[in-house]
Parts: sequence; C-alpha cells; structure tokens
Amino acid sequence: AQGPENIAKIDAAVARIAKERGISPADLVQRGIDLVGDTSRERVAATQEARMSAAGIEAQGAIKLGQEASDAVPRTGWVPVNRAIQAYQKGTSDPKLKQFGAANLTIINTYARAINPNGVGTVADKEHARELLDTADGPEAYRAVLQQLDKEIEMAHKSPALARKGFRDERASRVSGPTGPTTQIPPAAIEALKNNPSLKADFEAKYGVGTAGVVLK
Repeated sequence: AQGPENIAKIDAAVARIAKERGISPADLVQRGIDLVGDTSRERVAATQEARMSAAGIEAQGAIKLGQEASDAVPRTGWVPVNRAIQAYQKGTSDPKLKQFGAANLTIINTYARAINPNGVGTVADKEHARELLDTADGPEAYRAVLQQLDKEIEMAHKSPALARKGFRDERASRVSGPTGPTTQIPPAAIEALKNNPSLKADFEAKYGVGTAGVVLK
C-alpha cells in the first residue's frame, strides 16, 4: 500500500540507483520535471488527435457527398462553386444545384474543423477551402481540388501522432544520452580525468581504449 514509509523506500532506491549510474541529485530532479512536461505535451497531442480524427471523418464524408453532388450536375451545366453556394443561399429551384451548393458549404465548414488542432474551424481555414474550391473550372478540376483537401486532412491527422513520437524519441535521447564511447561513464569519473589528465591510462583500462581521448578532446 502507498504510505510515507513505502514512498521513502522508493525515494531511497531511486537515489541509490541514480548514484550508481552517476546521476546527480540535481539531474534527478530535472528528469522528474522533464517527465511531467513530457507527459503534459503528449496528453495535449493525444487530445488534439482525438478531436481532429472525429472532425476529419466528418470532413471526408462531406467531400464524398460533394463529389456525388458534382457528378449529379450535368457536365454541360457546370456552375462554379461560389455561384452554386450563392444559388443555394438564395433558394434556387434547381434541386441538383441546391444540393451541390449545400455540399460545398459543408465541405468548407468541416474541413476547417478537421485541420485545426482544437477542432474549431477558423475564418482563415474556411477561406482557404473556399479559395481552393473556387479555382475549379469544371468537374475534373473540382475532383482534383477535393483530392487536395482530402490530402491536407490526412496530413493534419498524422501531425499529432508524429509529434508524440517526436516527444518520445526526444525523451529517450535525453535520458540515455548521445551514443558513443563515453555514454555509460559516470560524470564523476569524467570530471576526475579532466582535472587530472595523468589518469588517462587508468581511465582507459577501466572504460576502454580511446575513451580518455574523447573526454579530453
């Protein structure tokens, strides 16, 4: 059970192991602080990933509906996205044009939420989607724009997971230290050699040929 005595035993064991590994009390405290920070960063990234994932699924569904609505519009009667949206907002009587306009409004709104880490669409993100959609001058161009928006959503989805992996890799590197011949040498031994280079032979006899040269470089 957790209690003052057990916590004291754990603290003593941690201090003993840290001393054996050449980790100073100050470094041990800093590692604890780093762990708290790392945990917080990963929690934030995981929360962002969950929010963006849900919004992304919705946005990709909207893109699919947009493509279906585009396919329903006669190729000879293609209407630019901005005009289709305006027609929808003004209550056009053309059901296919109305569906196409509504679908694009949904794409714009859901896309903006999908690429935002907080899952809340911004005016700038909506304008970006609208500007891309407005460049479509025909069915094929429209399909290409939808594919581009879909790729941007996928990229946004992967970002939090990649960030968390980066945090873990950084922490692993920070804890283990850089790879090399002096990685496992206690800091106290390194300091002693620097203060007294005449210990080079004894140092290398214990830690390996070439290690003293690296320390004294």
